Amino acid sequence: MPTSALLWPRVGRVLQLTLEGVAGATLFGMMLLTTADVTGR
Repeated sequence: MPTSALLWPRVGRVLQLTLEGVAGATLFGMMLLTTADVTGR
């Protein structure tokens, strides 16, 4: 199946980008929460 052979690397790439985006957003949110706690707001 040439289509699946072409499709799977793209699917893996999308999954990798999604996971990286989720991890980055989580780290960013934790940083914001920590900053808010330190400043006392």
